[in-house]
Amino acid sequence: MIKYDSYKSSGIEWLGEIPSHWDIKKIGQSFFERKEKVSDKDFAPLSVTKKGVVPQLDNAAKSNAGDDRKKVLKGDFVINSRSDRKGSSGVSPLDGSVSLISIVLEPKDLNGKYIHNLLRSYEFTEEFYRNGQGIVADLWSTKYSLMKSIYIPIPPKKEQVGIANFLDKKLEQVDNYISKQKELIELLKEKKSSLINQAVTKGLDSKVEYKESDIAWLGKIPKHWEVKKLKTFCNFINRGLPPNYIEESDYKVVNQATISKGYFDETSIKYHKFNLKNDNRGLLKYNDILIASTGGGVLGKVYLYKENGNYIADSHLTILRDFKQRFIPAYIFFWLSINFDLINGVLSQGSTNQIELQKNWLKNMFFCFPPKKEQKQIVEYIEKESSKIDKVITTKEDEIKLLDEYKQSLISSVVTGKIKVS
Repeated sequence: MIKYDSYKSSGIEWLGEIPSHWDIKKIGQSFFERKEKVSDKDFAPLSVTKKGVVPQLDNAAKSNAGDDRKKVLKGDFVINSRSDRKGSSGVSPLDGSVSLISIVLEPKDLNGKYIHNLLRSYEFTEEFYRNGQGIVADLWSTKYSLMKSIYIPIPPKKEQVGIANFLDKKLEQVDNYISKQKELIELLKEKKSSLINQAVTKGLDSKVEYKESDIAWLGKIPKHWEVKKLKTFCNFINRGLPPNYIEESDYKVVNQATISKGYFDETSIKYHKFNLKNDNRGLLKYNDILIASTGGGVLGKVYLYKENGNYIADSHLTILRDFKQRFIPAYIFFWLSINFDLINGVLSQGSTNQIELQKNWLKNMFFCFPPKKEQKQIVEYIEKESSKIDKVITTKEDEIKLLDEYKQSLISSVVTGKIKVS
């Protein structure tokens, strides 16, 4: 990468050295703060996201303050002032309105795309929230009265345009490549799902004789397999316990967030006041099958529990277990994993926000049921073949992560003058 001919100290820690001919100014010198209040009836509501400013998202938190919002005009820079929304900012491509927690700035003769990249760079984002105030880090807030004193680099207008055009081209190339890798990942996930579906509904022997299952959505199954309702081979089908949270305990709470991502996520783990003598329904055992059982988004997600330690399932999870060990848990787990739509849609009931998995319907859900020895063979095959696919997916996800880091590094280097663009 080419560097500029000479540099000078900016005197600003987050900026370091900048090209000698560049200027530095406070944000208050470079922008007007737009504080005009408007109604979302006159100016359409916008969402300030990590991908920029967009028309209000369907899942955005709604309030009754529709007549008390900040006006945004096309070309304004908008940033969410709260640290729990770090990185949510951008130059707006639309006229509209945003919530009062956002800061709206009108640039003074600055290139919009340059500003968009500069003020969304990692270094500026950290500097912006460093200037905030609050009781705890995740509720930190930066007011304009503090933001306006932050210094930013100001290249000549022609260079701002050159930087913006360079980043447009480079980032488009990277984004196109990332998009193709994401498409490949989705195809690999579909391949994995198809592999599991074929194995748990048709078996591994392509020459086996088939029979009608008498289940419309299932079709034909191997002749020697049975079709059984869950309740005929699983004698523990129960919700976990309503958690009694305490600061510390020997028992940790497993909830839907813990299992719904496909791995065991303990990042926000909480503790439960548990008395084994009173009620042990929620106490998890190795190879328990867990089903997320409330809320349309995650309801139907399944997880095969293989953790060490004392864990309690909360009341939003359904636990499947058979004390007689009549099935291979991983086989039932794979069967359930390909039937998300059935569990989420057909076996659930309730209003949009309160949808619940119906226990009796789950108990009467039909399963293909091969002999236990064959279940084990199917599980071993799925685990072996899925592992190959998962390795490719992980490689692609790591590649995307590195490219995202490269994008951030490139943006920061260019907008602060560490490298010169032609």
